[in-house]
Order: sequence, then structure tokens, then C-alpha cells
Amino acid sequence: METKRITHKGKSVSYRAGGHGPRVLLLHGFGEDGTIWKGQYDLFPQHRLIIPDLPGTGDSEALKDMSIEGMADAVKAVIDAEGGEKVILIGHSMG
Repeated sequence: METKRITHKGKSVSYRAGGHGPRVLLLHGFGEDGTIWKGQYDLFPQHRLIIPDLPGTGDSEALKDMSIEGMADAVKAVIDAEGGEKVILIGHSMG
């Protein structure tokens, strides 16, 4: 799993990515960060995992717009950085 960063609206957004195959995006819930998914890495040997730290969590900086829409926009930027193709989305709580 490789840690990557993009700049979105002037702020750093961190995510982890690794593997090959169909893309699976794992979204964490409120008050967590992407490390919550560490126990699931081995469950997806045939997929490319994309695991962002939502803005204001983990290694991602807070955005001016911290609404659900603002966070969704940041997630879209991560998807675009990973090729912009469709993803399988798995989340819990706010994710």
C-alpha cells in the first residue's frame, strides 16, 4: 500500500492505494481516518484499493468547505487522480 497526496482546493489530501484490478474505494466514518481499514487489505487480493483520509482527518488538511458535499468533492478528486474510472464504494457511518 502506497501513501499518496493530491492538492485539492489548495489543501493536501492524503490517501493510500495499492493492488491491481477493479478499483475499490474504502471510506471511513466520522472521527476516524483511512487506517481503520487496515484489517481489510488482505480481503481484496484481486482489486486496487483506494483509501482516502477525508479532509481534516489523518494526514489530510481541513478544507474551507467541510460539508458532506465538500468532502464528496475531495473524494472525487482522489478518484480522478487514480484514473477517474468507476469504483466500487464501501463505507460505514459517514463514509
